[in-house]
Amino acid sequence: MVHSNKNMNKFTLLLIALASEFHLVSGQPVIKVNQAGYKTDFPKYAWVNDLPAGKVEWSVRNSVNNYPEFEATVQASDKIDPATGEKVTLLDFSSFNKAGSFYIQIENTGISFEFMISDTVLSPVWSAGIKSYYYQRSGIDLIPEYAGIWARKASHSRDAKLYLGYKDGKITEGEYRKAVGGWYDAGDFGKKIVPACIAFYAWLKLAEWYPEKINQTVQIPNSYPNLPGMLAEAKWELDWFFSMQEPDGSVHHLIVSPDFFMGPPQKDTYPRYIMPVTGTATADFAAAMALASKVYRRYLPGFADSCLAASKKAWDYLSSHPATFPAGGYKDPEGIHNTGAYEDPDDRDERLWAAAELFNVTGEKAYNDYFIQNQSKYRLREYGWWMDVHNYALYSWLLAPFKKDTGLEESLKMQIKEFADSLTLLSRATGYGVVLSPGQYVWGSNSYIANYGMELLIINRILNTEKYTGIALHQLNYILGCNSLNLSFVSGYGRNAVSDPHQSINSYDQINQAPPGFIPGGPNRYPQDPSLALLIKQKNPPPAKCYVDFHWAYACNEVCLPYNSGFIFLAGWFL
Repeated sequence: MVHSNKNMNKFTLLLIALASEFHLVSGQPVIKVNQAGYKTDFPKYAWVNDLPAGKVEWSVRNSVNNYPEFEATVQASDKIDPATGEKVTLLDFSSFNKAGSFYIQIENTGISFEFMISDTVLSPVWSAGIKSYYYQRSGIDLIPEYAGIWARKASHSRDAKLYLGYKDGKITEGEYRKAVGGWYDAGDFGKKIVPACIAFYAWLKLAEWYPEKINQTVQIPNSYPNLPGMLAEAKWELDWFFSMQEPDGSVHHLIVSPDFFMGPPQKDTYPRYIMPVTGTATADFAAAMALASKVYRRYLPGFADSCLAASKKAWDYLSSHPATFPAGGYKDPEGIHNTGAYEDPDDRDERLWAAAELFNVTGEKAYNDYFIQNQSKYRLREYGWWMDVHNYALYSWLLAPFKKDTGLEESLKMQIKEFADSLTLLSRATGYGVVLSPGQYVWGSNSYIANYGMELLIINRILNTEKYTGIALHQLNYILGCNSLNLSFVSGYGRNAVSDPHQSINSYDQINQAPPGFIPGGPNRYPQDPSLALLIKQKNPPPAKCYVDFHWAYACNEVCLPYNSGFIFLAGWFL
């Protein structure tokens, strides 16, 4: 994840400014649908803004012969969506369960994009979301058989040397450690433990609870005949994880170059360094590896044993180093610039998550005791994401298949219900059912939306209810086109889909097409890159419309490992 401006000359900035004028996302037509399509037997919603007052006739029409297959009337809403300023009306055609290709027409208003209804409509977009991580692979040739027109030679096959310090204007290099492989985190070429662990929570919880759902075909290399494609791709990153752990159990934060390289990864000649160990990375690693051990045990028991051993070793190191390390958390050291550092001054919530996952897997008293003694420091909260993972800790402890403190369990369930109810109220206060207030459209807003949807489904499971399924579905619909921009935020899926995300792997390949399955950060009300700043200065759009589909608009259009993961859980659950 890029968190600061990259080095650009004035000519580059001028090109960005000019290009931004031609990459502003259109809001037409006014009828917003899930552009990937709707499952036959699930609720089906569309949204329309600024209908004329009174009752309005509308219909779902067959795309082949334009015949109205479903007809209804709707009372135009006078409800103002606070994030867009639009009057938004919900169209409900849940009772229409015919398979095929359709569009919505509203009298004197217009038509929607075409959409499909079928039992399998989400399978292709879910598989593409998984495969987007394949395109982020480092250290291996991506061959045409799997990568198609985005095939490329292996990159960063000499990762990496230890960073030992900075003296007399030079980085002090340590020994070489073979840490080839893994995924690039975002638009840059850093390989990072923290965001990958956030992604793994969504991936591996889905795989743990619904193994039957993850047997969808994913067109990637797979050396394990019995391993689902989703878990084969995850293993590529998990194998790299082992290379980041020291013999004492501590885990290095990331691998990065001194500066942002502006070119394709296979041409990057900058030196690459393994940054120091951190408590955040070590604890996130312990949590993710514990979860991986549980998921992979049914497929690769030997690999599962290795994951659990690595997790316990990381926990032992944390136990012997109880204070956040380094003091104040990770920060880019001298000589390293613009890495997207995932700075976190407090690693206690990551430790809580690690304890919860290890208890969930082993049932051992030490992990349970740590959780019980430390959980009261936190409450479920909105808007946490990678810097605040204690929500994950509470969920995993509650779902552990072992005897727990009954009083604490009931108290936490009450807290979780209150949290889910607050998200529901927030969803109902917005025009498109999204769980974001106007002030929360910031860097990575799409990830927050998808992760809230995921969390609501997890809470359903904890409380043994379906109460929050509809709100979770609204978050999925938002990502796939039911938003004020009328834009599918999944590249390659939808008649009006994201087409030019900030992903440096492909920004320099002369291919005028993004690989399918990527989800960018989404609308961001803050002018944190030149393109977005120009849009905000010239148009002053409302928060949910602060988006530019242009590859240098990195503050709203960058891809990142955790951006896809909540969506993968959501789409996977609804498969």
